[in-house]
Amino acid sequence: MTGEARAVAALFGLMLCASTPLLYCHGTIYEVLTGGVVGIRASFDTGEPMASARVLIFAPGETEKYYETKTDRNGIVCFSPDRKGMWVIQVLAEGGHGLRVNLPVDSSMSAQQRAESASGSSYLQKIIMAIVVAWGFIATGLFFSRKRGKQ
Repeated sequence: MTGEARAVAALFGLMLCASTPLLYCHGTIYEVLTGGVVGIRASFDTGEPMASARVLIFAPGETEKYYETKTDRNGIVCFSPDRKGMWVIQVLAEGGHGLRVNLPVDSSMSAQQRAESASGSSYLQKIIMAIVVAWGFIATGLFFSRKRGKQ
């Protein structure tokens, strides 16, 4: 590899690492709400609510949706379950973000404060992914820029 190609690869790597905060995508988080009805507050990990996101609610053991609605401007959706068991709530925001919550409801029709859904990636994971992608570009560039031997 020539010195010029190395310089270009190094510059590209520095630019990618420097732009990581710009590339920072947000994940999603939720909070279980209790008191009278069952609900969740869905938001991005930046704290911004998932306002007007599509919500699908599935009853325990069912594959057909029980109810479909949207979150309010604060990212909140509530419903009244008619049986105990594991309810599934899917929140689908524009731009491809979403989350799936497995929400256990007890016999008193109250939600349990147990979170089973992992959603989003940590900031450190995103930095590592950016580095891996940058290395992929650099390695590909190095592969194609090598001098081919005569056959």
